[in-house]
Amino acid sequence: MLGELNEMEIKNVLSSQVLGRLACTDGKQPYIIPLTFTYDGNCIYGQTNEGMKMEMLRKNPNVCFEVDMMTDMRNWKSVLVFG
Repeated sequence: MLGELNEMEIKNVLSSQVLGRLACTDGKQPYIIPLTFTYDGNCIYGQTNEGMKMEMLRKNPNVCFEVDMMTDMRNWKSVLVFG
């Protein structure tokens, strides 16, 4: 799909998927990891253990979260959330 998703389409992607990618950085090195999540219609919730991503998040809480919904190579949607 080319173009922008409307709010309903964004919520549909977020509520229908359970795996996204969290991108963060410590200011020197970017880091992106898969993360299981749930979406309640307002907030995205994920869970993690101590490790590199928590160290980076403590240094810099600015992140990007990406979720895809793909039917085939011509039909897909992607949502980026910044926070």
